Order: sequence, then C-alpha cells, then structure tokens
Amino acid sequence: MSLKFLQVEDLFHLEQIGRYFGGAYSFSPDGKILAYVVQRAKATTKNHKQDFLWGNDRADIWLLDLATFEPVNLTKGIEEDVGYWSPAWSPDGKRLAMLSTKGGNVTLWVWDKATGNLQQLTQRGINFEDVGDRPYAWIDNEEIICTVLPENEKPLGMIIETDAPQKAWQGSQKTNRGEEVTVSVLQSGVAVDVAKRDRKTTIVINVTKNATKTLITANTQEYTLSPHKDWLACLETVDIRQPQAHLPLNFELAFRYAVKLISWQERSQKRLEVNNDVSAGSLCWSQNSEQLAFIGYESERASPPQIYIYNCNDNTVQTWGSKKLNAAPLIRNKPRLLWTVEGKLLVYAAQTEEAQPSPQDRYDWWLIASDGEETCLTADMKTSPTELLSEIGSKSFVGLAEGNLWRISFEGNAPENITTELEASITAIVYPGDTRRGDTQVVSTKQEFTKIIVSAEVEEQTEFYQIDLVEDTWKLLEKPAAKAQVAAYESQTDTVIFTANDDTGTYLWSSCNSKSNCFLETNTFLREIKPGILRQIEYISLDGEKLQAQLILPPDYDSERTYPVITEVYPGWVISPTTHPSHELNFPSPYNFQLAAAQGYVFLQPSIPLKPEGEADDPMLKLLNGVLPAVEKAIALGIADPERLYLMGQSFGGYAVYGLITQTHRFKAAVSLAGLANLVSLYGAFDPRFRYREDAHEDFFAGVIIESAQVAMGNPPWKDLGRYLRNSPIFAVDRVETPLMIIQGDMDHVPIQQGEEFFASLYRQGKRAEFVRYWGEGHAIASPANIKDMWERIFAWFK
Repeated sequence: MSLKFLQVEDLFHLEQIGRYFGGAYSFSPDGKILAYVVQRAKATTKNHKQDFLWGNDRADIWLLDLATFEPVNLTKGIEEDVGYWSPAWSPDGKRLAMLSTKGGNVTLWVWDKATGNLQQLTQRGINFEDVGDRPYAWIDNEEIICTVLPENEKPLGMIIETDAPQKAWQGSQKTNRGEEVTVSVLQSGVAVDVAKRDRKTTIVINVTKNATKTLITANTQEYTLSPHKDWLACLETVDIRQPQAHLPLNFELAFRYAVKLISWQERSQKRLEVNNDVSAGSLCWSQNSEQLAFIGYESERASPPQIYIYNCNDNTVQTWGSKKLNAAPLIRNKPRLLWTVEGKLLVYAAQTEEAQPSPQDRYDWWLIASDGEETCLTADMKTSPTELLSEIGSKSFVGLAEGNLWRISFEGNAPENITTELEASITAIVYPGDTRRGDTQVVSTKQEFTKIIVSAEVEEQTEFYQIDLVEDTWKLLEKPAAKAQVAAYESQTDTVIFTANDDTGTYLWSSCNSKSNCFLETNTFLREIKPGILRQIEYISLDGEKLQAQLILPPDYDSERTYPVITEVYPGWVISPTTHPSHELNFPSPYNFQLAAAQGYVFLQPSIPLKPEGEADDPMLKLLNGVLPAVEKAIALGIADPERLYLMGQSFGGYAVYGLITQTHRFKAAVSLAGLANLVSLYGAFDPRFRYREDAHEDFFAGVIIESAQVAMGNPPWKDLGRYLRNSPIFAVDRVETPLMIIQGDMDHVPIQQGEEFFASLYRQGKRAEFVRYWGEGHAIASPANIKDMWERIFAWFK
C-alpha cells in the first residue's frame, strides 16, 4: 500500500494525553486502578476558543483496572461536547474528583465508585491561578477544599480570548444609545483597596452529606495542609504591588501576599501580620506539623528576603538564617525549602546581598537551625542539585548533579555519589517529577521516597533506571518501544506507566515485572502517512561554537538533488541530540513542520544560543551567529538549494524573522507570525485580551518578558534606550529587501499593532509585504479553517 503525505486536516484528528491541572494520571490509593486523561481530537469539538484550558475542554477520564487491563471511558464527554480532567482519588479510594466544562463553566464533580454516579459539586466556576496545579484537594475521605469564583463568573482560561470582544461590543452598544457613561479610569501612584474588588470564596464540600461550608471569602491561593492535617496554610492577596522604579520586573511582582492560617479542627482562621510580602511557592510545613516556614520581604524587595518560621504551639514567628543567604529564586523558579526530621531547615540559596541573585551566582543547599547555625552541605560539589528529595526518615536527601545522583546528609558526611557504577550520565529525575505541563504524573516532592526513576542518554536513546534508595541499587527499565517515556509510577505494585508518541500512533503501557500491556493505542491513522526524515547536522557558529541543527527532509528525499529550505528560528533554542516531540509527525500543533516536509521542503531549525534569562543580552545582534552557518552547512552538504531559502518563525521566532531580514538578504521570502517588532512601543502596551478590564495596567506580562525574561533588555527603555533601539527590528526596517508575510490575530497578547508597525513601515517604502490578519485569533491560530488557510497562504508565498 502506498503511503500518503501529511495534510493539514490530519492535525485535527490527533488525540493526545491530558495536560496541566495537577497531571493526567491518578492511581487509586491501593494502586489497583489508574485514572488517566485522554483529549479527543480537535475535529470533534465546535468550540475552538478555549485554548487556555489546554485541550481539556474536549477530554475524558478513563479508568484502567490494572488486574484486567480493560480501559473504560468513565465520562464520555463527546456526547455533549464537554470535557472532564484533573482526576484525584479520595484517600479511601471510594470516590474520584475531577473538573468538567459540563454546564458551560469549569466546575467540580465527583464519581462514586460504589454507585457509579457522577455528581456536580459546585455551581460556581472553579478558580485556578496556576494551571500547573490541581485547583482542589481532598482533605479526608469525605471533604474537598476548593476556591470558587463570584456568581456567574468563569475562569480566565475559559474566556481569555473572547471576553474583550464581548466587552467592546457591550460598550459600543451603550455609546450608541447615549444613555450610559462608558468611561474607564485607571490610576497610578495610588494605593489599591483590594477589599473592594470581587473576592473569591474558599469552600469545603462534604461529598457524602452534599453540604458546602464557606471557609474564607478573600482572594487566596496555594493551600497547603500540614502533615497531621490539623492546620491549613494559604496565601491571601493583601495588596497590588505597583512596580518600583529601582527594581527589575518579575513574574511574581503583581501581588502582595500574607500567610493565612486555618485551624482545621476549630475552623478558626488568622492572618500572620508579621509579613505582608510573602514569596509565592515558599510555604513549607515541618514534618511534625508544628512549624511553617516561608520566605518574605521586609521592604520593597530592595534587599534579600528573610526566612520566617511560624510556631503553631506558641503562636510566634522567628527569622532564621543570616542576611548573607539569599533564598530568592531565579526568574520562572520557586523558592526551595525542606525540613529535616530533626526540625532543621534546608534552603536553596545564594550568597549575595543583592536583592535578586543573578544566573551567575552559585546556589547551594544550606542547613539552618533555630539557633542560627548555618552549614553549607554542597560547598564541595562542582555544582549543587537544583532539587532535593527526602529519603525515608528525612535524615538524608538525594539530588541530581553532574550526571549523577548524590546523597546529601546533614550529619557531617560529605556528599556521596550513589550512582558511580551506573555508566550512563543521568539527565533527569522523572519520578517524582513535576514538569508543570501535567502530561506526566505530578507528585509532590515534599514527601519521603524509597525508589525514584531517572533518565539517561545511552547511544542517542533515552533509557530509564529505577534507583532503590534503601538498597543503593539500580535496574534498567525495559521499555515497550524505542521512544517510550515514563509517564507515571505506582510504588505499591511497582507499576510503571509508559507513553509514546511516534509516527505510528499514541500509546500507553502498564509495565510490571518486565511485562508490558498496551491499554491505549490511538492516532493509528498515522501509519498510512509517510513521515519526513529526521536528521541532524553539526556546524560551527560565527563565533566558533559547535552547534547542531535539526532537519526534517521530505518523505521522498533524494540525496541526488537539492531542495527548497524553510528555516524556522527561535532565539534561545539550542538543538540537543535527542529528537524533540515538535519534530515528530504526531505533534498536535498548528505549527507542525512535518507539513513543510510533506510539501517538498527541507525544514531546518538552527540553534540560537542566548544568555540565561535574568541577564541583559542583545538577542537581535546574535541571530546571524547561529542561523547563517547552519544554512550554509545545509548548502555545503548538497541538501539546500541556495536560490530557494525561506525563513519563518512564530512569537519570539517571529521577532527573529524581523531581526534577520534587517541584517541579511540571504532569504528569498520570509513569514513572521505573532512577532515582536518594536520593543519600545511593546513595553507598555496593554494585553489586548485584558484591555477592557479595570486592572488592565496591572498585568505587566509584556514588560516582564522584555525586561527580565527571554528578550533580556535588563531595564525599562528609559534606562537603556540604546539597547532597545539596537534590538528592535523596526528601527532597521529600511534595510529590509526580503518579501515578508506577516501573520497575526487581533486577540494576540503580542498586540497586532506590532505587525501593523512593521507592515506600515514596509508599505511606506513600497516594499513587498503581505499582512494576513485573523479576527478572533490569539497568539497561536486555533480555528481549523484558519489553520488550513494559514498554511495554504504560507506555501503560496514561498512558491
């Protein structure tokens, strides 16, 4: 049978494993049943504007009995075009809680194992601040805690790209009638009274009595139950943090938080007034439930944070550690604290008196005692582990560094390499793991472990090893397929769940005692499609660095001829020897570049190294360094036709396209999707999705990205205008000679005005350009009709 080539429509029929919201896998407490999430294909839904539910609006929860291996679709959401996801078993295994879009909102549901009934627990929408976390928790066998939104409100992730158009239309209608004032006034330099804003409600639901009690009416998050379940701690929003002129922006700087404590037995609550600027993600209970550690700031974050310890027994708060230790995390990270069994605290910190450590500062694990004694446990290591896991008894911890697992003891012993006999270099700890994507099992790392699973690269293949921390032994896990990855692990039955996405389909296996059973096999229509051929090439950058580039060759590639090449760029992306999922046929994204190979193009993705986030850089000036040598190497190898070189990139990649065509005429045509063109005008622009909100100015996402994250300007434009100008493609637009297609949605959080500025500048000069605008679309094109149209236009532009 002859195989066909990939078509755009094929992408709409791909199913995938669920993502985010605490993970796609949940084992019953006895380890006998696995609940897992499978997302139905995009073609099965009529609503394509809930992208920030991450595909879970069309997901189902399946149950697998690990004795019979017969999977059952528990929810069957396709019948009503609704989704079910984020499963979590009650401690006794009698019930399974979950989220669902049934009823037009994201609400909490529970399934009763004995009766088979599926019951809605909340009428109001569930609040989720961080999609990486499960937005509810079982307190005991009968009670669940969650936070609900005000009446008739929906989670932002459900309406983020539809809310602004609706509000704009409503305002327009009021103006047309001329009877109501439609003014909106935003303030700067004045305090915000958060008590006057809509407040969420934290509730406790008794699922057996079908009773709901209000616990807190305030904007709270990060609920953390003490090990003995007698205290509940959370963060309460007490103020809006307005940016300080002398401090860099950070993702965490939108709100001020205070610690709120609830006595679970008495249901009484209090706010710790000692500090109203607590770092998100820092709450950490001691093992005896008597002490709560957290990190907070005394002033406007102009100096390092303090480590605070609240004692539940005497209601006191102390500060531990000296000011030479700075436990503030790097950007996009959270603080790391761990308690020992003896009541000492492990803190991941740098030695700097600066308010914010830089990526060049060394972090170590410090043992801090109540008497002020500080001991650096990792001082003798070349690099310290970024995360530690507690072993049984919490008398020692293990972490990954320098390709090995190290045991870190606080009893005076030097760090011990416990994998010296393992010849492979360890690349990651995959269980327990928290990828934040939630497509693997999410397990709290603040518990004790007897076994963990690690990955290692062996002869360009990813292998997995189970490490027994009690016996200090390891064993190679037998994979059911070459590209299989560990997705979940159950310690009682020693069961490993493997997953794979390859050119033949999507799979899940249950593996125990070296025997694997496949219980999910979908996307098998891919077997009728001939994939592009994956290949990597090595090259030398302009500054002499050895780099790799990824190629996808046409399915019918002939080494005797040359091909047109689409170079896809993204600054900061560095190709590794392991194939990235985005290069596979089985990649459910509108930007699946196997489509380019199927159309007869060679896809080329070069490496574009940048400095670590948090350091000022010149990303536009570094573009040629990694890109042009990769293209020239493809030409030298006889792969690329030097007269048919094309350029493409999306988001920061769209920025790279703008930047490259102002510096080189090497490409015959280019396409920039959702790109940044003018860093000066973008810096203070409101997110179009939030423009009609009363707190639109408080979302400083663009400013953080530009100043402190990947764009790496290091300062606002008025403090370093030169850096902004030399890294903004718009100020070199007169040098552009490459025909350019600009693609952007009007609901893109990178405002469409960025595309307008670049297009208008080319139009002013009479240069060839085409501006493709998609109404109602966001940062990534979501509508199947628009995705198909987009690719047709791209291929036509290149031809």
